[in-house]
Amino acid sequence: MTLDFATVDALRTHHPAWRLLRSDHAALVASFLHRVFVAPNVRVTAAADLAEALEDELYALRQYLGDAAFPKPALEYLNDWAAPDKGWLRKFYRPGTDEAQFDLTPATEKAIAWLAQLSERQFVGTESRLLTLFDLLKQMREGSEADPAKRIAELHKKRGEIDAEIARVLAGDVPLLDDTAVKDRFQQFIQGARAAGRLPRGGTQLPPARPPRARTHRLVGRGQGRAAGGDHGRARRHCRLRPGPELPRLLGIS
Repeated sequence: MTLDFATVDALRTHHPAWRLLRSDHAALVASFLHRVFVAPNVRVTAAADLAEALEDELYALRQYLGDAAFPKPALEYLNDWAAPDKGWLRKFYRPGTDEAQFDLTPATEKAIAWLAQLSERQFVGTESRLLTLFDLLKQMREGSEADPAKRIAELHKKRGEIDAEIARVLAGDVPLLDDTAVKDRFQQFIQGARAAGRLPRGGTQLPPARPPRARTHRLVGRGQGRAAGGDHGRARRHCRLRPGPELPRLLGIS
């Protein structure tokens, strides 16, 4: 799909999801429909039950916003949301019954899913960087092991853990790491770094290993030492190897 001006303008004007996000009642529509349909994974709700739930929602909002907020009855709002010019709900009748039913339209589901992602995006980025850091530290530790026996033992241990994990998944046991566990893990990491003096109090970013000016002076000094007849090969090896152990030294890892 090409997002040229005409296409985007047509979506803004006619697409139900965009109309929902532009609506003055977008906060009410999205929050209520998410609570009664998306969160409990409910597909269809009877009109009477949905109207009763919305009436309770409107009553609570009027207590907070004032009596003039949302003056219409709940069922009138539901019928309005299901009208062709809105398209946020689908109203239909099951065969053999005269009681109306409501369910979400695909456009409304897309709009609600997009809104839900807005509040999650920042933490997902932090979680991704944290997991990348753990993986890099693990690779550095494994790559610095020179004893073949220890390396083989570590590989056997990994194979045993992988076999056990495969057996659990085949048995239907698929544990998931929820947001709370990841956040706790990140907080423990930050608190440990701060307690060891590697992170300023109140900050969440690791300090640089050395100021850039100090590195510049150090490199100039090495250049002068080589010009004076120092060991050129040793200086180059030292310059190449220093960035490798810098991060473990900063984090206090042997």
